Amino acid sequence: LRSAIPKSMGLLDEMAALMSAGNTSTAYAPTPAPTAGANPGLGYIAALIAVLGFGSNFIPAKKVDTGDGIYFQWVMCCGIWIASVIVQFALVNPQFEPFAMLGGWLWCSGNVMSLLAINYIGMGLGLLLWGSTNMLMGWASGTFGWFGIEKSDISNVPLNYVGVVVAVIALFMYMFVETESSEKPPETSLTSNLLDETEDAPYANKSNDLEGGVDANGRSASTAAREAGASKKVLGIVMALLAGVFFGFNFDPVEMLKRTDTDDTTAAPGWTSNTQDHSPNSIDYVFSHFSGIFLTSSVYLIAYLVYHHFKGTKPYIVPEVTLPAFISGFGWAIADIAWFVGNDNLSLAVAFPVITSGPGLVGALWGVFLFGEIKGTANLRKLVLACCTTVIAVTMIALSR
Repeated sequence: LRSAIPKSMGLLDEMAALMSAGNTSTAYAPTPAPTAGANPGLGYIAALIAVLGFGSNFIPAKKVDTGDGIYFQWVMCCGIWIASVIVQFALVNPQFEPFAMLGGWLWCSGNVMSLLAINYIGMGLGLLLWGSTNMLMGWASGTFGWFGIEKSDISNVPLNYVGVVVAVIALFMYMFVETESSEKPPETSLTSNLLDETEDAPYANKSNDLEGGVDANGRSASTAAREAGASKKVLGIVMALLAGVFFGFNFDPVEMLKRTDTDDTTAAPGWTSNTQDHSPNSIDYVFSHFSGIFLTSSVYLIAYLVYHHFKGTKPYIVPEVTLPAFISGFGWAIADIAWFVGNDNLSLAVAFPVITSGPGLVGALWGVFLFGEIKGTANLRKLVLACCTTVIAVTMIALSR
């Protein structure tokens, strides 16, 4: 009996080992996020794919009226999530990380706020505000190690700082490039559907709608309209900045989970423990991150439908938007997956400014050669100057590593 007990215990151990090996979820030993073994060449290739993808993913929807954008962004998020399912199977089912879904919530919420901001302050100013804020927040997270994520290892810090400043200047320069479009502007806007209740506005006195009329508070119609326009512009600017902050921080939950070395006092408390097994590779979090995007987008869509139901209005849902939106989302997903790879191999302080500054250049080139939107000698000169500034900024940031 004494000799049989150790044998039976050994058999149980072997069975437990086999059951553990058969588990489809991958477990990882607690290790700090790798930086020494990074592959800069792979990182720059991934950054190039991301830049091309982000600069091109909306081409399928270029000539489609997306209306207020809520249904469009939900179908787009469906395409994003399907791409992550493919990645999950290709990686043999890495463990699901609920905390990484927070990054998806941040990105999707920023995306919806950017739709609102466009209707208040226009595409040009909106892109500048959330684009520059996105770049700066993401860059600062890696440079200064915010929220306990790993600080980026930059060999030439002054060159990196100057490169980021030049990249922001390049974003500002794209504002002065004028585009021409023969397309009919969308008749439906998100703000007109959700926020602009002009029939209930205090200054919308229909009996005094002529020049010189006054509202219930004794203000002239023109003054009331000016004040309303100013308040909307302020709200639009705030939304654009907040969208940029959300965009810039959307990778941080993944970076927090990668910090699993409890001996490092700078590691994020609460997300690092020897009892937790988290992958050191960002791409293993793609499915969790994108699931957060899809779930958040679905919640916003349901809220949008409920709003229209109780208001008695019709939501903007048209079949012709579906396929272009899905293709745009799938293309965006490819670019964002490449960004995950770029973060691992270049660090946030390099990948963020490089990837966020490049799509503007790619989009402008599509505007010149494919859509013919950018015309005129003076306008093309502005574009060339902005593109050259972007190239200089990206080169400086790349060399700073």
